[in-house]
Amino acid sequence: MKCGDCGQEFPGESLLAFHRDRVHPEAITAVELDRRVANVLQSARKAEREAWAGDIVWGLVWAGGGGAITLATYLMARSGSGTYWVTSGAFVYGGFRLIRGLFRLTSNRAIEEAADSEEPAYVEDISDRLNAARGESNFRPPGI
Repeated sequence: MKCGDCGQEFPGESLLAFHRDRVHPEAITAVELDRRVANVLQSARKAEREAWAGDIVWGLVWAGGGGAITLATYLMARSGSGTYWVTSGAFVYGGFRLIRGLFRLTSNRAIEEAADSEEPAYVEDISDRLNAARGESNFRPPGI
């Protein structure tokens, strides 16, 4: 693959894209920047969904497993020795994971609703970032 700006050859599309981003940042259009930011946001939302879903599932598994062990040992104790295990650690850990997963689920839904209803904050400064990439001096990093 050949860079359209400088003519340098690259063995693959990903290396060419990396070169274009680092050596020719002015070639990044607002649409391309918008697409990249949208991909990053989508990946972050997917990772968050997987995290809360895992917390809910593993919370139920731990609490259910603790309940099953407690019930099984109780039933064996009723018919025999009279001693059984109460797996309180599994209940507490499972409850913690379940509550954390449910909390993350509700907060994630609120964040997604807010994100869908507002224009993203990055839209207003795309032109400033592109001007900075071109070497113009009107760009100030956020927080300064």
